Amino acid sequence: MRTDPRDAVGAATLERLAGARNYNRWLTDRLQPWIGRRVLEIGAGLGSMSEFILDRERVVLSDTDPYYLARLRERFGTRPNVRIAELRLPDGDGALAAERLDTLLCPNVLEHVYFNLAGVPGWWLTGRVLKRRIIPAGSLDLYDALVPLFRLERFLPWRVGQSLIAIGERVT
Repeated sequence: MRTDPRDAVGAATLERLAGARNYNRWLTDRLQPWIGRRVLEIGAGLGSMSEFILDRERVVLSDTDPYYLARLRERFGTRPNVRIAELRLPDGDGALAAERLDTLLCPNVLEHVYFNLAGVPGWWLTGRVLKRRIIPAGSLDLYDALVPLFRLERFLPWRVGQSLIAIGERVT
């Protein structure tokens, strides 16, 4: 069993983001109107957003890295409505089809377009200008504290940001 993540910098970033509960709640709150009863989260990582959807009938949390799968099992594996699954597409064994899922989430997987405008300057300054590979803890704490102000972005006439929300519906 793998005890370290494949991407140490990515894991350190996710560890820091896990502490930004206001941020994670805000992202999840934006999605709530479209989250159904049976949810698949692709790229759940450490489950920072997953914790806010655990009230659903069925939640399947997936990742491709054994490190994150182990962390998800530690955190959520005892819940009867939660399944932790390695997911590599295409899913040839059909196990997910049997779950009869109605919602697919992949937060912080498809990013850097449309949503979370407030994060763009900080991400640019930290990554491009200061060349830091990991978000500084103090900067993230400040960002997390300012989330109530960022919620106002929905009133702006344009849609640009750091995260993408895509909503689709299967037509039968």
